[in-house]
Amino acid sequence: MNQGGMETLREAIARLEQRGFRQAFRATSDGKLYVTGESSLAPEELIVEETVRFEGESDPGDESVLFALRT
Repeated sequence: MNQGGMETLREAIARLEQRGFRQAFRATSDGKLYVTGESSLAPEELIVEETVRFEGESDPGDESVLFALRT
């Protein structure tokens, strides 16, 4: 973890990869998620294992959310 004690996005991704999460999904406007080079998945086919939220240091509106999903 960085000096501030908060986990960075890069650290969270590395931690999840160590737990076996290896593929990235891309969301589209039709509500489906696509795995790189594979077919699409409907949201109901996924289980959220973990959610990690990140907020900007100077602007709470600068936020990101990382979802660890299982199929």
